[in-house]
Amino acid sequence: FYFASVTATSIGYGDIKPLTDYGRGVMIFYMIFSTVFVAGILGDIVSIYLEYENELINTKIIRSTIRVYKADVDKDGKCSEAEFVLFKLQQMQKLDEVMLDRVIDKFVELDLGGEGKLDIGVDIPSATQAEELLQQQRRLRENGAWKKAGHAKPPTLHDLWLDMQKEIRKDPEFCQRPRSKPESEHKGAE
Repeated sequence: FYFASVTATSIGYGDIKPLTDYGRGVMIFYMIFSTVFVAGILGDIVSIYLEYENELINTKIIRSTIRVYKADVDKDGKCSEAEFVLFKLQQMQKLDEVMLDRVIDKFVELDLGGEGKLDIGVDIPSATQAEELLQQQRRLRENGAWKKAGHAKPPTLHDLWLDMQKEIRKDPEFCQRPRSKPESEHKGAE
């Protein structure tokens, strides 16, 4: 037991050692396996401890209200649910500022009307439209129509959505549809 423990923990004093060639051959594999096994167990123990510590830190961050005023991005003196959630995610380092900026940039790109909200069915696909797009993509892949059209690869769902958006915008009903005013215009009128 002493020999196995000293070897597995990679201490290896050398005071006890195998004497035969067979014993040395077995020990080569035993030393590698046991050292990796012990390292794995120690890694699991450290991982459990770090998860516990991380959970304590996250709980403190969620409970803390000291710096929540910084979450008021639009400076209206109120903290919306979205502002609060984003702020707490940033504090917990689950969302960094660069990633947040990328998400905001994508939102702005999708918000074609500049309303601060995405119109489902126009700016982003509705559930029905998403299902149609998935079926259309499946059909195109199955029948190879994309190859016949001379494309190098099948269209992505995003490509199909852009095509569908063009058709939606050609519809005369869409052109006459009233668009709501951006929130900033509502606030200015008060």
